[in-house]
Amino acid sequence: MHKKAIAAGLVSSVLAVTTIASANAACYGVATVTGGSVNVRSGPSTSSGVIATANAGDVVVIEGNSNNFHKVVLNGKEGYIADDYLSYSNSADGNFGTAYITGSDVNVRSTADTSGAVVTTAQAGTPVEVIGVNGRWYKVRINGQTGYVSGPYVSYSSSGSSAASSGNGSAVSGSAVSGSNSSEVRYIKGSSVRLRSGPSTSSGILSICNNGAQVKLNSVSNGWAYVTTSDGKTGYVAAAYLSYSPQSVSSAPAQSQQSWTGYIKGNNVRVRSGPSTSYSILTTLSNGTPVTVTSQDGSWDGVTVNGQSGYVSSVYISSTKPVVSASPAASSKGQQIANTAVQYVGYPYVYGGTDPSGFDCSGFVKYIFGLYGITTNRTAEDQARNGYAVDRSQLQPGDIICFSYGSGYIGHVGIYIGNGQFVHACNSDTGVIITDLNSSSYTNRVAACRRLV
Repeated sequence: MHKKAIAAGLVSSVLAVTTIASANAACYGVATVTGGSVNVRSGPSTSSGVIATANAGDVVVIEGNSNNFHKVVLNGKEGYIADDYLSYSNSADGNFGTAYITGSDVNVRSTADTSGAVVTTAQAGTPVEVIGVNGRWYKVRINGQTGYVSGPYVSYSSSGSSAASSGNGSAVSGSAVSGSNSSEVRYIKGSSVRLRSGPSTSSGILSICNNGAQVKLNSVSNGWAYVTTSDGKTGYVAAAYLSYSPQSVSSAPAQSQQSWTGYIKGNNVRVRSGPSTSYSILTTLSNGTPVTVTSQDGSWDGVTVNGQSGYVSSVYISSTKPVVSASPAASSKGQQIANTAVQYVGYPYVYGGTDPSGFDCSGFVKYIFGLYGITTNRTAEDQARNGYAVDRSQLQPGDIICFSYGSGYIGHVGIYIGNGQFVHACNSDTGVIITDLNSSSYTNRVAACRRLV
């Protein structure tokens, strides 16, 4: 169930602001998208072009509001979403993309207030990885250090950050690379960073840059840096993988020096082309499949399996082979519950609804189980405490699946029906529908699987 539980302090702030120019963006907390396939528009009206779509549960940064729309940042891209599809909160951790410092000698503090100790200072144009929001402060990672920067000093638009200006104190003296005097020296921060032919993960890979390699920064745009390597190749790398000094290189993800055999822990585990969920899926692996682990990049392992190389989230790899057993047969009552739930596909979604005139997600679960004399708690958060926990790989028809959004808050729930699918009251646009559990909107948000029968 999606709750419009708006933090009181944020309400007054959000309603009072007007649209903020991207070159000097403010920050007013975060919001969770409550509808499926919600349009992200280029301006604050339905006549503005659609630049992206957001899925239920996506968390966005709030930068301002105008005409019943909020200006937001989704996956590092700025746009506008209608108020009706947002549920607000004051803070959340997450991956909010790459942004840029907009002032000189900007303080990065240990806490989200001006009384926090200064962790470091940053210059105009410095790329930072935004990993959270706390009120009007951005939580950032910069050169291996984590801290908070006040909203007005952070921009998602590199054009407003003077990223290419010289004399800002960011160049490393005594480390010049041959080429244009207007370019600046940077260092690769990460293992096996890819130099691409264009500013996109879909662009071709020209070469691999090693951790600590020196490059010449030519320009920065939309989170991508156009660089020249020491052997004269030009291309694009994600700006988050660039550092201002070789000293910060030691904070980059460690690269494993020796390969080892690991085992997949879970069913339908995805092997991706790069070390994040934004990369394409190469294949899926079953529980117990052996893989050769060749490297580590943050929370992702580089693996080779059946002659194919890719990345798997470290949580799905074990050094010991798991016991692979056949899934237990579904209980007859569990199958009956699943069959009944499917019969309500197409029924309307109504916030707070608990009967066929209109369901919300937890109201749907409560109603279906009530038909079989089984009492559940009312909200998705509380239904995660009903019954007993089962592993995702052992799901049976009739089990319930709970999904977390934002900072671990459980805000959605559905009923598993078998074959990797679940039925749920999704939103007012779709009503009750059947969804693939491995879809991108849900697979990484599974917080609990519970069995009640």
